[in-house]
Amino acid sequence: MTKPLFDFQLIDLETIISGLIESNCQLCWYWLTYGYYWINTKQETLFQLSDEYINSVNTNVNTDDTTQIKADNKKYMDYEVVRLWEDIIEILPTICQSVPDEFHQLFLQPIDKINEYYDRWFDYTQQEEQKLEYRKHGLPFTKPCPFNNFFFDSHDVNLLYIDIAPFLYLWRYKNDMWIAWDFTHCQHFNEETQQQIPIWTATKSTYHLPFDEFIQELNNFHQKFMTQMEQRIGEILQSSKLQKLYPKGYNFSQLIQEHEQRKQAITEQLKKHPVSFDWEEMIFHHQQAGILI
Repeated sequence: MTKPLFDFQLIDLETIISGLIESNCQLCWYWLTYGYYWINTKQETLFQLSDEYINSVNTNVNTDDTTQIKADNKKYMDYEVVRLWEDIIEILPTICQSVPDEFHQLFLQPIDKINEYYDRWFDYTQQEEQKLEYRKHGLPFTKPCPFNNFFFDSHDVNLLYIDIAPFLYLWRYKNDMWIAWDFTHCQHFNEETQQQIPIWTATKSTYHLPFDEFIQELNNFHQKFMTQMEQRIGEILQSSKLQKLYPKGYNFSQLIQEHEQRKQAITEQLKKHPVSFDWEEMIFHHQQAGILI
């Protein structure tokens, strides 16, 4: 059986709700999505923790450490699953648009080279002392900070909530969706051996699949996630034991309302596709910045 591209497992409700109350966190839909997630590619499994890391860390959980192992010894990224879901959904209109050859070749460069492009772009906008506004494709770009490279940021999956964040970005080239990643810099110091060890099993590589297949995989992820969350809400509404964990007078209808909004997310984002890029203008400015030769 073929593994899904996007995979996850939610933690049981009572554990989540009790933990949220103990941590004084807001009891909303978002926090109920806590669990594990990972991405299956033919090359590597992304967000799977290495055996070296698992063996070196204490299984007593520090809830502020997003790369800690939970007591049931799961081997994947533990966080709110909705983060992976919404970060892919957010860039969906952009990554549905096929890039020209020039930008496809840029994405295939090593991540340290891409980071150099960030610096070049920042220097370019500073030297010009002007705002660059790409009005034709509706994505205004103002003078950026070093983390705001116009083109790459629109394809980058936001992972900055992870302590040592890996790199992950997606782009469409012709009829394929491409995924590139680099986890090699994510290291943990093992005090026992006094050596750096990899946090993740993934290293760096690229993977591509037909665009239509990618959309189907994303839809499957969405449907499975929404179905399980609907079941969670139903379980809360039918369980006096779970409801007693909530503050007196809690408005449970908020959970239902937010869930209904989340269910429409992919449909709403796909309505924004295709994004109308002015590739000639973008190529010109990237050439001026020394990114495209």
